[in-house]
Amino acid sequence: MLVTIHLVSAGFVYYQQLGSGISLIATGTAAAQLVSMIVISIGAAKLGFLESYRMARIGSILACVPLLTPFVWLGIPFGIWALRLLRDPEIQRAFPDRPASDVEDVSSS
Repeated sequence: MLVTIHLVSAGFVYYQQLGSGISLIATGTAAAQLVSMIVISIGAAKLGFLESYRMARIGSILACVPLLTPFVWLGIPFGIWALRLLRDPEIQRAFPDRPASDVEDVSSS
């Protein structure tokens, strides 16, 4: 849904700028936001279904980068929350591709 919102808003911006020419910086920023939103969405789904630790971590880190998400004030706290969840040894053990060294080090202490 967020990707659809982004595509529609980018379409309106491009439509308004057709007469003046489209800026390469605006196009690059929109493309980077679109790609990051897709990766964040996939990472959130992987975290929710406990499928891929690496993808969940990448999505959480990208959510913390302010300019890559259109909802800056929502992305940062949810990204930090997801990163804190991913550091929990019990949650790490639930992933099939968990980081074995981190889980063993924490549980042996």
